[in-house]
Amino acid sequence: MLDQLIFDVRHTSGRLLTAIAHNEFEIEALSGLIKRHSSTGSNVQTHLIGSTAFLYSGDGLKLYSIEEPFRTGSPESESLYVAVGMFENCIFLAQYKRPNLRSSWHSHTPGEHFFNPDQNAFRYRDDGHVSKVGSYTYVPANEPHMIYTLDQPSFTLILHEGTELNHDQILDRPRPTIDQLRGMTIRAGLYPAV
Repeated sequence: MLDQLIFDVRHTSGRLLTAIAHNEFEIEALSGLIKRHSSTGSNVQTHLIGSTAFLYSGDGLKLYSIEEPFRTGSPESESLYVAVGMFENCIFLAQYKRPNLRSSWHSHTPGEHFFNPDQNAFRYRDDGHVSKVGSYTYVPANEPHMIYTLDQPSFTLILHEGTELNHDQILDRPRPTIDQLRGMTIRAGLYPAV
């Protein structure tokens, strides 16, 4: 993390600087910040996803749309991946979630770093505990988890510490519904009761 606004991904063949912007003023400010931190001086690119701008500088990304997103192979996931970088030592994912959606309930051997500047995403853990995915959240290796949204969309940048996107889905217990997750999130004091 750079200046709590830029997600800095260093991989074996280079560096990727990314950010999320919601208006033209943020695009201008964050583009300047990315340029200031870039050692190569490469241009800042913008990939528009609805009303959100995904900003990036560096090579190795493949861009997708909401209409035709990248799929991780996890059949239960409702997440939309709009940018993916498969590097020699890690995988970068830009994840967009519409309101009231869930990822699959899964675990995997590598850990994951989440950067969620809008803080509209939540994490469900195996023990029934829910928490807000903050501007920076780390999910350790092998920890069962599910990322979900409630009434607001969310844009999350993810650094997957492995080189393969293998998810071990939790199949021996029912996956909580959005209504169940909403109740748990309200009871945890993380979301207002309506």
